[in-house]
Amino acid sequence: MKTKTDANNALVKQVKQWKKDQAIISLTIEEMLKEAKGKKCIIEQKVDGQTGLLGYDGNDPKFATLGGVLYWDLPVLDEIKKILKAKNITHARIVGEMAGYENGKIIPFNETESIIKNSKADKTKVHWFIYHIIELNDEKYDTKSFEQYTRTWPELKKLFRGAKYVHAVQDYAGGPADIKKAWNKLVLKNKNEGLVVRLPNNRVYKAKPVFSYDLVILAVGDKKKGKNWPKKMISMTLMAFMDKEHVFRTAGHVASGFNDQESKKLFSWAQKNKVDEDNTYVWVKPQKIMEIQYERTTLKEMPAYKYSKGKYEKVNKLMSGTIVKPRFIRWRTDKSATPSDLRLEQIPDWNKRNKMATKIASNFLQALAPSHETGIKKQDPDEKLKYDRWEYDTIADETTQPLRFSLSDLIRSLVQNAKS
Repeated sequence: MKTKTDANNALVKQVKQWKKDQAIISLTIEEMLKEAKGKKCIIEQKVDGQTGLLGYDGNDPKFATLGGVLYWDLPVLDEIKKILKAKNITHARIVGEMAGYENGKIIPFNETESIIKNSKADKTKVHWFIYHIIELNDEKYDTKSFEQYTRTWPELKKLFRGAKYVHAVQDYAGGPADIKKAWNKLVLKNKNEGLVVRLPNNRVYKAKPVFSYDLVILAVGDKKKGKNWPKKMISMTLMAFMDKEHVFRTAGHVASGFNDQESKKLFSWAQKNKVDEDNTYVWVKPQKIMEIQYERTTLKEMPAYKYSKGKYEKVNKLMSGTIVKPRFIRWRTDKSATPSDLRLEQIPDWNKRNKMATKIASNFLQALAPSHETGIKKQDPDEKLKYDRWEYDTIADETTQPLRFSLSDLIRSLVQNAKS
């Protein structure tokens, strides 16, 4: 196997654009069933692997991952070349997941990484799980179109039928009853990562059995009264989403899920990648992506930062999702610090609930301090509005996913906007 990191490679750029175009929305299984009610859908197994693009132009094919890594000279790629050549295909761009496969089962992502990184590991265990054609010979497909997907998906499955190292993801077609059936078999029974569901409105959704986000580390620190630092260990990491303007919106700290060895590795990594230091944090290059599990998310204004030329610049507080009871799950080496991989839309129904929260706070503020000009009394609204610990619960009957917002932060923001 050969590999190369090249974030500017055309295949890497193409798979990143595909990911951005999919704009995958995270839902709970209950929300997913509600969203799909009365609609036809395609339900797919969510594979726990490295998302990437197969590039083939009549010569040796390559895999390009979202993390900007190119792979070639693998048994699975040799098989793909043989299949495509036999079927007179001279050009192909196909999206899928590179994952370890052994004894008829997909192996955990960390084991797949070990196989890829270990030069002596058996590379026949590296398989390719396909699910989306972007280009095939002279055809270019609209990857946002549900109608085109329903037409090309059967063709893709047929193309690699009978292959040893290439598999079509398991799928179902139908409605909510079929989603439930797929959930019971693929997720609960077979322990797959989750489901991907495509609906006729051209939207793509994912449902997973645990709530998780992909976030980037901005800084590390020691909350245990300085006890870990002398041991060359960290006790917490400051995590963030990234919005479409490349601003990092902090989400809070992760302080659990690390063992001592992981904590020491993080300390060492932070020293090598340090860009600044203060009384609270060692600030690091925004490179390391972590998947975290959490109990609930609170919508509130949080510190936000821009990163440029090796420095963090603090900007105004911005609305973000703060993680409650977060826990480290794993590193995502297949992800990078981009608005696509760290998107705020990972928060279930982010756009809708952010808008709802702002509207409720605005109405509440106007009711408290009516004014025909701004809706705010002129006499020191900051003193009048003291709701520092008030969190308004927006979930009601909308979702089983706990999601809240801080009313005080929203009111404070609206007051400042009115002042200016």
